[in-house]
Amino acid sequence: MEQAKKFVATDVKNDCNENSTLMETFDVIDGFLERKLFPFICSAVPLYLIAHLVVMFSRQ
Repeated sequence: MEQAKKFVATDVKNDCNENSTLMETFDVIDGFLERKLFPFICSAVPLYLIAHLVVMFSRQ
């Protein structure tokens, strides 16, 4: 009976570690999206549209 209790407690402890690792991974991805990708998209999309319009009007 004691072995079963120890096994269950260890199993629960491993689940908490997996959730912690999952949250750490989520935090890294979220930080990347906020700090790197979002500012890049905010600057790249308008530049792309302006360049597209310049090329489109220069071909006419």
